[in-house]
Amino acid sequence: MRWVIACLLVAACGHPPPVKTEGTEEPVTGVATLAGTWLTNDDLDWLYRLTVRPDGRFVMSVERGKLGACEQRGTIAQYGEGASFMLTITRDSCSDSEGGSLPFTIPSFTGDRMTLAYKVGTSKTKRFYQRDPKVPRVR
Repeated sequence: MRWVIACLLVAACGHPPPVKTEGTEEPVTGVATLAGTWLTNDDLDWLYRLTVRPDGRFVMSVERGKLGACEQRGTIAQYGEGASFMLTITRDSCSDSEGGSLPFTIPSFTGDRMTLAYKVGTSKTKRFYQRDPKVPRVR
């Protein structure tokens, strides 16, 4: 009898935990697909809040701890084919730069999570964003 109970316990508890899904990939059909508010952080524990409007205007607010907050503003436009875009900064209180442009791609997009990939110099970078759960999704 003890052997039967032990077998039942092992059978009931011995299965792997359910697989956590990250969401189904969705197509990125243009800038409006990216509309909404997105959050991420980095290895310095800076918090980034990216708000993209359907027309491509964006605001990136950065909380930099003791350095204080700063902000970048500009536009995002389709660049080439597929999920390729050009980010153009027109105002930047985060650095001494006069602005500039940065091409980037979206290699992964689920609607609630997205990955931005870009190159700075010879370094390839990927940044992972999650949609702000407190802000309704723009459709």
